[in-house]
Amino acid sequence: ADRNTRWGAIEGLAELGEPQAAAALIPLLKHEDRTTRWKAALALGRLEDKRAVDALIAALEDGYLPVRRAAASALGAIGDKKAAAALKGRAADLDPALAAEAKRALGRLDAR
Repeated sequence: ADRNTRWGAIEGLAELGEPQAAAALIPLLKHEDRTTRWKAALALGRLEDKRAVDALIAALEDGYLPVRRAAASALGAIGDKKAAAALKGRAADLDPALAAEAKRALGRLDAR
């Protein structure tokens, strides 16, 4: 329940690099706390686990801009071509930082 503990746990899971870590982090993309969602998206990008792709694509629609940016970055890190259409949609986003992140992610997908 304590957000600082939760955030520390997210960081710890990302450091583990274990497949079980992604399974624990994916549901946090829907957490009520926006910083938790953001940290989960960042952590999933570090893990590069393809099981997170669908949830990260959905997070591109999150109401909190940093979550959308982190989701785009994570999708680029994971490199699953399944994310290409969603990232193309964000490459023209009104937020220039999100658009740039989506373009970087698409470049990473193309490079694979």
